[in-house]
Amino acid sequence: MKSSFFSRIFKPVACVFMLINMFSCKTIDDVFYENNYMFENQTDFKTYFVRIDSINDSDVKGRMYLIDDELTMQAEPFVMTYSRKKCNLIFQDSSVYVLKIKKSKNERIEGTFVESSKKKKFVLYPYVTDECEYLNLGRYRNEIFEVERIPDVKYGQAKGFWTSIPDDTIDVTGIMMTSFFNSLKKKEQDLEMDIYIPKNDSVEKRPLIMLIHGGAFFIGDKATAPYQKWCSHFASLGYVCVSINYRMGFRVNSKAIERTAYQATQDAHAAMRYLLAKQDIYRIDPDYLFVGGASAGSITAINLAYLRNDNRPEATYSSFMMEDLGDIETSGNDYNESFKIKAIANMWGSVQDLDILMNSNASIISFHGDEDDVLPYRFGYPFRALGEFQKVFFDEMYGSYYIDQKARELGIRSKLHTFHGEGHTLHLDENRCLNDNFFTIQNEIVDFFYEELNPYPVYINQDGFDIQMFTIDTTEVEVADWSVVGGVVLDESKGSVRASWFDDDMCHELRVAGYYKNGIGFEDVFVIKEMRENEGYSYE
Repeated sequence: MKSSFFSRIFKPVACVFMLINMFSCKTIDDVFYENNYMFENQTDFKTYFVRIDSINDSDVKGRMYLIDDELTMQAEPFVMTYSRKKCNLIFQDSSVYVLKIKKSKNERIEGTFVESSKKKKFVLYPYVTDECEYLNLGRYRNEIFEVERIPDVKYGQAKGFWTSIPDDTIDVTGIMMTSFFNSLKKKEQDLEMDIYIPKNDSVEKRPLIMLIHGGAFFIGDKATAPYQKWCSHFASLGYVCVSINYRMGFRVNSKAIERTAYQATQDAHAAMRYLLAKQDIYRIDPDYLFVGGASAGSITAINLAYLRNDNRPEATYSSFMMEDLGDIETSGNDYNESFKIKAIANMWGSVQDLDILMNSNASIISFHGDEDDVLPYRFGYPFRALGEFQKVFFDEMYGSYYIDQKARELGIRSKLHTFHGEGHTLHLDENRCLNDNFFTIQNEIVDFFYEELNPYPVYINQDGFDIQMFTIDTTEVEVADWSVVGGVVLDESKGSVRASWFDDDMCHELRVAGYYKNGIGFEDVFVIKEMRENEGYSYE
């Protein structure tokens, strides 16, 4: 017999016997349905793909393709007529084969035919494939989940002044100026966080985003409107998102604010250790930890990612009437989990020492107004409104402009969004309501973090020796579905597929789609460029 084989269809016409009830059928359309079939020559161990093009009362027209080790299969058009218990298969070269039906059961037809005076056995059955599912392609970019908020989860305890002053209606600079001379007393403080998780999520391990509110290390709260909004949004994309409270407040002296900022870093570290200790409960992927903050919260986020004990500020050690604050990981709780931050969202933050960026390759996206008078956009003293008191209570700091330059110099992935002519608290308007910048910042963070979730792009590769074999790297892949356009899948697994294509189809493509272990979706297409030369190229 001459012929070929190939073509992938999705959900073939109902589950019907292809030649079921052969012995009682009166017309050929009672026997064949518009479908694709496999024809196995069991005597010569040859397999053909059968495409049915048309069916009428007297015959069936179609094409057969011999499946061999070539990338393409040649079409052999045929006409099949049917009479009781046998089919006449007629090809264009006028060769005729008589197929005698012996048994029909469970969509499988068995019979015999004669070729070169030799009786041979065959089996005919439907070619069935599952529909290729393009899964999770919107995860981490589109709102696809409802969100559950778990408030006031205690992650530790430490001695401090306070952990919450909601700042929805408070001017940061004003309260700073009136509070410097307040008499303060430390006491044990419960350290709490709000946790936001996507409902009805099947992914076993989800990336984590920790957000840290601002407020000059003096005011602020984890549940103020911007942080509830951001956390709910990120959780609806598929992240686990948390917003933390931390120790705030300070007495009036030149080192007090620096010490409070360090304690905030200790608390953020304790919060991350707690979450990793509970990672099985909240289904957190420890390889994808993100942190972000605004103003003081951004200073804390940057320190959490880059500051090490060797870089501890001098003010954090013991001195006259000041206790040693201890190493970063020695406060808040007894959990000892280690971690590495994947990327940071720096919202109008700053650092005292740019060299701390050498401690990690965590990617960083920054947002800053170039007229910020609270924390410098480039370099200078914080809180310009304090006048000469700036130099009493603060050291000069590097803002987002120089943070971005230093990161790029070190080969760290970095992106800076400068808001020209704008000052501090970019995400709120004059009434402290969310403004358009809030959503711009949100969307930019979504896109920046998304790129961090996809470090191993999936590309289809053709085997250099076996031209029918195509593979992908499955290092981080959870699910992969293959589909063929203008051809047929011969065999497949998660990481590989064997395929061949019809020579008489115009489009010849191989496609793979699925999602990684962290739930992010992927897809790739490989186009067969020159069928005769068996060459191909891929594109995303």
